[in-house]
Amino acid sequence: MKQSFFIHGDKEALRSCVKAIKFCSTESQGELKDYALNKLKNLEDELINKLKSAVKEAAVENFQFCVLLS
Repeated sequence: MKQSFFIHGDKEALRSCVKAIKFCSTESQGELKDYALNKLKNLEDELINKLKSAVKEAAVENFQFCVLLS
């Protein structure tokens, strides 16, 4: 599911992944719930890291573009 989440940009595919993870982390019991919560936290951490990386990359590209215009 994690691979599908990061590979697909389609809104419905992403929404389905989130719904499945949310269901498992809220409606499950015992080990499955703990596992799902752990995976949800890992997914959140990876999303934040990817977002930070993309922002840094965009800032560098923007800076390089501005230097070229100068």
